[in-house]
Amino acid sequence: MHSSREKNGTKPRVAKELDPRFEHYVDQRCKQHLRNQGKADSLVGVDVMATLDMYAERGQWEKCIEITSKQILHKCVDLYAAHLIKEGDAEKVPQPNPRTTRCCSWTC
Repeated sequence: MHSSREKNGTKPRVAKELDPRFEHYVDQRCKQHLRNQGKADSLVGVDVMATLDMYAERGQWEKCIEITSKQILHKCVDLYAAHLIKEGDAEKVPQPNPRTTRCCSWTC
């Protein structure tokens, strides 16, 4: 069984494989469908900005802040990890912390 996120991510990929001219169209239609259905949890995996817009329109500011903070943290960790690897310090790359919901034991 596939999640909505997996199914919606597959549609543009299938369109690309069958006829690349339709990839953008299918991607946009999938996003529009998720937005019209109010499926923000599925949309966040496809288009973060559209998800933030949806939550803002609904006045769900806590959700906006939650998503934004997660995205910023992930971006910060990604940039730091890339820097450490580039500098030859891969052993210092933050590892997931299984006791928290955060991706690592430190914050950005």
